[in-house]
Amino acid sequence: MQDSKTISALLTLLGDEDNKIVKTAQAKLLEIGPAAVPELRSRYEGQPLTIKVRLREIINQLQPRDLADNFRKLESEEVKNNLDLEEALFTIARVGYPNLKCDFYRQELDRLSCRIGKELSRWQVIDEHTIVDAVIDTIFRKNEFRGDTQDYYNPQNSFINRVIDRKMGSPILLSALVLLISRRLGLPFRAVGMPAHCILSYPGESDPIFVDPFYGGKIITRDDCYEFLTGAGFGFVEEYLEPINDKELVIRILRNLINVYHRQHNNSRVQELRTYLAIVARRY
Repeated sequence: MQDSKTISALLTLLGDEDNKIVKTAQAKLLEIGPAAVPELRSRYEGQPLTIKVRLREIINQLQPRDLADNFRKLESEEVKNNLDLEEALFTIARVGYPNLKCDFYRQELDRLSCRIGKELSRWQVIDEHTIVDAVIDTIFRKNEFRGDTQDYYNPQNSFINRVIDRKMGSPILLSALVLLISRRLGLPFRAVGMPAHCILSYPGESDPIFVDPFYGGKIITRDDCYEFLTGAGFGFVEEYLEPINDKELVIRILRNLINVYHRQHNNSRVQELRTYLAIVARRY
């Protein structure tokens, strides 16, 4: 890649003592555009502090355009009107963490799925209840993932990397976390997008098993869902307990984040996220 040599030279110039040279290097890097962002991120850690500060400013300026391109690429070519959930969650995480290295977090998801697989391998007879219990036990009991009941509107609850780091998050991100882990094992958990509270379902012999990740992976009944929905003023219709696809899930996550930043009066972040939402929701 020709730009790689150019980027190397420009990064060196970012550390120059002459402010004019620095500004010229910054302008040239901005001219390369969003295509430069992955390489700039990969080179960030090894730089002196002065260059890191200037490099961060450049990445932050290029970030919205780079992320917009990433969101456009998310839609799955294989599944109409759907997208790659894992890639989408890491793309959303880069809104808050531009230099995020995803490999570590993917390995954590792999590790958790392996633990569930080992747990299931001990059983001679495996039914839906065994599977659900193994997932709940590994993620919520042994690894202590939980809902953030103290600081519900913290943006970190909507970024998959911070959910893994802090072992807490919003209902929808904890639901998404279970989906990413269980899919590595081919387990058919589904997200259920009830108003104001996302849960999970797993196909049962007659009725689905409902799981509430926000409350420690608690098994809940249809009646529990009815009580929650009517108590919250939404009323109850059967459609509220129907699974949603990954695109619908991502749209809800983006809307939640917009609401979070709106509460913080962070208008620039709200506008940025609205742009991404419009890209994901197109043709929806």
